[in-house]
Amino acid sequence: MKKLLISILKAFLYTGVFLGIQIAVTLILSLFFLLLGEIMVYSMGIPDADTVLNANLLPAVTFLSAWLTLLFFWMFFAVRGKRFSHEVRLYKMAAPASAVLGPLECGFGLSLLASIALAMIPFPEAWYETYDESMELLLSGNPWFLAAATVLAAPLVEEVVFRGLIYTRLCRGMYRPFAALISAVIFGLVHGTLLHLFYTIPMGLLLCLFYEKYRSLWAPILLHMSFNLAGSVLEYYSWAPTGVMIALLVIGLYLTVLGLLSMRWYRRKTGLYVKPVKTAEPTPELLP
Repeated sequence: MKKLLISILKAFLYTGVFLGIQIAVTLILSLFFLLLGEIMVYSMGIPDADTVLNANLLPAVTFLSAWLTLLFFWMFFAVRGKRFSHEVRLYKMAAPASAVLGPLECGFGLSLLASIALAMIPFPEAWYETYDESMELLLSGNPWFLAAATVLAAPLVEEVVFRGLIYTRLCRGMYRPFAALISAVIFGLVHGTLLHLFYTIPMGLLLCLFYEKYRSLWAPILLHMSFNLAGSVLEYYSWAPTGVMIALLVIGLYLTVLGLLSMRWYRRKTGLYVKPVKTAEPTPELLP
């Protein structure tokens, strides 16, 4: 019971640090952008400065809070005399060239499946409105800055926090499937909207699976990056004909299954996979 309570407490503390840094950065950057916009509009005569700055606010918050969170945890473990890379299992993968196949394939496949699901399942209209508003804020601004924030910084810090810290600490106090489910639910909740929950919880479970099977945080990081990269150029295809929807659904399923097969192939190649050996049942001795 003590281990369970400690693991849950650590999970909530790490989540609190992650959210606290995001809130603090949001407040500071909002004030900074407001003052900077006033200076640019009234002192420099740039009429659309406020619009440009506000469009880049959320990507800027994502980018800056990600690196501040990583810096905080690196210093946190350094003060305690522990290696940050060891604590989150940020290990080099045995065969880097072939290791990227599974995560990349699954990331693109899942992004397609999520887009199709959002288009085909009749969710309440209010859910779509909230989701569209949040995605419009997230995907606005300079495309290069947006890519740096959502494709590089966000997946890196979220995998460190939710898989490298929260999931591993929960595993110390409960069975791994329960730890994976709780970490996936927390991962979904921090994304904000109900439609995000629809696909982030299953994705969180799959990220835990890749984390365990590859025995390195780099695997879920790569999967998360490829998912966000595909998601930044894909929308849910409510406009697409039925034939196109079915074709995209098949491609998404194919890439996801191919990614799982690539994961198994990688584990066999590197010796991480050990085929279970069935022990023969003892035969009873014949009576004389």
